[in-house]
Amino acid sequence: MKKHWFFFLLMNLAFIIQMSAQITVPPKGKKVEAKQKEQIQIDEQLASQYYRNQDYEKARDLYGKIYEKSGQTGHFQQYIECLFHLKDYDKAERELKSFVKKNPSYYKSFVDLIYVYTLQGKTDKANKQYNEIVKDLPDHAPTIRNLSYAFQSRSMNDMALAVLEKGNVLLNGKETFYLDQAYIHQSSANYQEAFKYYFLELETHPGQYNNVRNRLQTMMFYDVNHSISDELRMALLKQTQEKPDNLEFAQLLVWYALQQEDYDIALAQSQSIDRKTHDQDAQINNLSGTKARAALSMVKRLPDSSRPTT
Repeated sequence: MKKHWFFFLLMNLAFIIQMSAQITVPPKGKKVEAKQKEQIQIDEQLASQYYRNQDYEKARDLYGKIYEKSGQTGHFQQYIECLFHLKDYDKAERELKSFVKKNPSYYKSFVDLIYVYTLQGKTDKANKQYNEIVKDLPDHAPTIRNLSYAFQSRSMNDMALAVLEKGNVLLNGKETFYLDQAYIHQSSANYQEAFKYYFLELETHPGQYNNVRNRLQTMMFYDVNHSISDELRMALLKQTQEKPDNLEFAQLLVWYALQQEDYDIALAQSQSIDRKTHDQDAQINNLSGTKARAALSMVKRLPDSSRPTT
């Protein structure tokens, strides 16, 4: 169990690092003398300590001074985070407006400006800023994906999904964002939509079978009340009925049935696959034996009066 939790934490850490990735090469900072650079490093440590201790006013003041000296995006970002914590949204808006004018290709700050508008209840301004970003979105997968991460980092999942959907249109099959879309829906507990995009990924890229299966397995691992498993069962049955010639969906259903020890479905689906591929003999024989042993074990657990007679 500890190993599973460690793996889960690593996955989340990797995702957070991804979401912190910068959309484009950030603006270069100012040239700093060696002595001044040393002072900036000392101030950084102190500002970071203030921030960790939730003394956001002191952290804000110090990060602001550091940014004036260094011109580094990271220092500006920490300064803005302090303003968010202090709920000084008007100041954050002014600072972000000024920053994006000087750095129009740094989309992360555009996303933060949209976030500020949302916090202030300025929905029209937020939508206008969003539309301006998306209108000029390039057909470049890393930019699209990282812009989506920026929205996710502010819990603006609807905008993150819309960016990815536009990315699917822009790239026109050269690359898709189905796995990214599935993950967002999964993290929002919208499992039916997550399944939809996992299945789209599998249908479009059959080579992603193991990746899709592993993600579904992770979902099922944390399914304490079996609600996800039940939804997945219905989704897989529907998918195999609607697309009976798709081998990947059939194999996924076999895998799911084995996880649930549902040997009837696993055997029936393996036989269906074998009629197309003629390579499931070993699997069928194994399942037939497993099914028989499971049935025998069930009979042995019945009270004597309930056992079938010959």
